[in-house]
Amino acid sequence: LLSAASVAHARAGDREPAAALARQAAGCAKEAGGAPGASIMLDVVRALACAGLDEEAGKAEDVARKQAQELPAELSLIRQRGPLLRA
Repeated sequence: LLSAASVAHARAGDREPAAALARQAAGCAKEAGGAPGASIMLDVVRALACAGLDEEAGKAEDVARKQAQELPAELSLIRQRGPLLRA
């Protein structure tokens, strides 16, 4: 929700609230990790870019890329544990 609110503020031209919410969402994304974290971080990148904070958006994009690289390993674990999760 933080990332969505950040994007909405950025699109409305409210730069400071957008940046503050994006920073909070980035913290949540880092904690979440994996697919959820990468998804949140992409919203953060979008919000920061819309707010004109290109340097911060670039840093967030780097984090999103790193999280996305971790996804194949995470998906492999899910597949291995799949039958156990369904039991």
